Amino acid sequence: YLNSAFLMQILTRVVSIKEKLTYEKYCKQLRAISNKLAALQEIQEKKKKRHEALNSINSPLFVVFTLINQKSFVDTLINTECFLYRMIDLRFARKHNLLRINISFRFLKSFGSFSNEAITEIAVVKINISGYTENRAYLYVVLKLSGHDMIFGLL
Repeated sequence: YLNSAFLMQILTRVVSIKEKLTYEKYCKQLRAISNKLAALQEIQEKKKKRHEALNSINSPLFVVFTLINQKSFVDTLINTECFLYRMIDLRFARKHNLLRINISFRFLKSFGSFSNEAITEIAVVKINISGYTENRAYLYVVLKLSGHDMIFGLL
């Protein structure tokens, strides 16, 4: 009886199924509705997470000066949400004689594809970013960073 009372617009927005006559069929119907609602809730949660991820990608980036090995300052792009890599420009690493360690080559993955440049070294440094310190920070050494000497991802 309720089905005929609702307007068509409301029917498209609610779960409506004619009730079953026996208790057993009614219970099966409730389980089916419950499963459909759970699936709908899962879809809504995935959409919410996707929306939050897109918002975090658009989080503001900022630039600070980082003290390296207690003697050199480096212009550092900080990303607090989505960028996990820590990288330093090869020219800066050479100029400031940073400890560099050879590693088996790897490619950085970004936006679903790999970079053309093979990473073959990491730099090991002590950092101080406005009071945030790490005694042994590991950074990929890359040929050239555009606009900054270091990119530092924080979560």
